Amino acid sequence: MDLGQHRRGLECGSNYSSRNKTMKCGSSNNNISNWNGCVMDRGTATPPGTNDGYDVKVTPPITSPQTLASYYPADQSSYCPQQIAPLSYDWSSLKSTINAMKPSGGTNQPVGLVWAWQTLQQTEPFNAPAEDSNYVYKKAIILLSDGLNTMDRWYGNGSSWSVDVDNRQKKLCDNIKAAGITLYTIQVNTGGDPTSSVLQYCASGSSNFFMLTSASQVISTFNSIGTSLAKLRIAK
Repeated sequence: MDLGQHRRGLECGSNYSSRNKTMKCGSSNNNISNWNGCVMDRGTATPPGTNDGYDVKVTPPITSPQTLASYYPADQSSYCPQQIAPLSYDWSSLKSTINAMKPSGGTNQPVGLVWAWQTLQQTEPFNAPAEDSNYVYKKAIILLSDGLNTMDRWYGNGSSWSVDVDNRQKKLCDNIKAAGITLYTIQVNTGGDPTSSVLQYCASGSSNFFMLTSASQVISTFNSIGTSLAKLRIAK
């Protein structure tokens, strides 16, 4: 995530030193001039606990009054993923972005899900295109994961399933669905994990959850979702 142009919206709380310009959010003594664009889960240093927490909302970082909890905490992480691509019709660029993705580190579904939600907003940091008032839009998010949640900014050890991360994700999913967004969830289970209860919970309906046992099923599943989204309804 390259948010270099939005550094006003970055904070590291008490772990940031304005004197020597270092970040200590994810690892110690990182000079901000070397920051690679990674951010971690939003919110305060206190673990999240309500549906009103900034970690489960898409409130822009520039708020009035400003609060540090609304910012995006910088993280100089060795596990920094592929930069997020905003909404676009540039299919070639989108495919290149997807092909550049590589799995690494623990599983944190909520942080990926909340950033997907961010890309649908006409506000900072992505500023999605304005919507045409003559059209009725159907917004949807597809959440795909090959494993159970193992860690986030507050919970988990990165290797074993964390119920606390799941519980936080449920709050996020409640907010997304309350905003009128359809959620599809896909579990690619090639390692014998149990069925993810949180992915089932987050899906907008039982038919919106897909359990796959082979990577080869991913393409047909996305085709099925695309067909569902493309259906038109004619009303008098």
